[in-house]
Amino acid sequence: MGDLNAQVGADNYGMERFMGKNGLGSRYENGDLLVDFCNANRLVIGGTVFKHKTCNKVTWVHPDGHTENQMDHIMIQQRWRKSMCDVRNIRNADVGSDHHLVVMSLKLKTAAVLRQSQNAARNPKFNTNALSDPDISRSYTLNCRASSLNVSVDSDVDEMWGEIKSVFMEAGSETVPRRARVSDSWIYQDTWEKIELRKLLKLQINAETDVQRKAELRNEYRIAHKMVYRCVRRDRRVRKDGLADNAKKAARRGDIRELYQIAKEVVRKKSNNNHPVIDMDGTLLGAEVPQLNIDIEPPLVAEIETAINLLKNNKAAGLDGVPAEFLKADPATAANILHQLIQSFWENETYPREWKDGVIVKVPKKVISRTATIGVVLPFCPVSRQL
Repeated sequence: MGDLNAQVGADNYGMERFMGKNGLGSRYENGDLLVDFCNANRLVIGGTVFKHKTCNKVTWVHPDGHTENQMDHIMIQQRWRKSMCDVRNIRNADVGSDHHLVVMSLKLKTAAVLRQSQNAARNPKFNTNALSDPDISRSYTLNCRASSLNVSVDSDVDEMWGEIKSVFMEAGSETVPRRARVSDSWIYQDTWEKIELRKLLKLQINAETDVQRKAELRNEYRIAHKMVYRCVRRDRRVRKDGLADNAKKAARRGDIRELYQIAKEVVRKKSNNNHPVIDMDGTLLGAEVPQLNIDIEPPLVAEIETAINLLKNNKAAGLDGVPAEFLKADPATAANILHQLIQSFWENETYPREWKDGVIVKVPKKVISRTATIGVVLPFCPVSRQL
């Protein structure tokens, strides 16, 4: 779809496969080229299939306000022709252009989508910075200690893990506030007012029948559009200057996390690297995993507490939704709770079924773009990952 600057007209004799008979105007040279393109690629011009009034077919209006043409088209493959429900313009859409917005309605049967697990979808996002408040931290610790008394040591491993996870999550839900979603709009209020004024002029142009009055409204609309464009450019420039100042302040005080977030917001570039992963020697990484010499004895409570203290803050929680800050709020209590679980499946050689799932994250390195380290984000408690 796009501004193809091509009139195809209503004559579809011998071309019924790729266009309808409800086009507007007559076909010219660009229209012939578009028709040949659709014939060669098995496409259907959607704007010529459905019957509408002329005002709902027009996609471009000349600055004089009299000449109107159907020059923008949406095309679809012929096998999906029956999926089209309607194609028409939206005249009231204020896009700041002499072209009207063209939309298509489709009726499709979508395939099943693999969604996240129900537990991951229900996990709330907490404002873990609030745990630095002594009152909130004290309340959270007391709730964890009270709830940990109800954990059944003799139950199944899956049930025990569910009870332990609920200890942290319920205590966090009662004491720690949720993370608020902040929409940082860089467009100022006076710019929004000018946008609303331009939208009102657009509606008045479509409803006006007097030719002279319509020309006056079009002139006012052009002036309003220039003002909106200037204000948006001003607001964007102010926004970028503010981000640059915040980045300088973050760099001076050594706040790398905020500096990275600002750089990520400015660049807004997503990398989609699907190349195979190789090591530093250029060897393709396979499924073989080298055997490591590790201690097979179960960890002690002191070792678990040490692992909790080594966890980093401001990291995304796993699929279980338990942030590291929940454990670091009271490391001694968390270590005692988790020691019971780890001791159980260490002796029985079974672990919760939820721990079988994980997310593989590929982290590209700077030296070779295809060289990466593999990190497995497991759904269980981050202390187990440290151990």
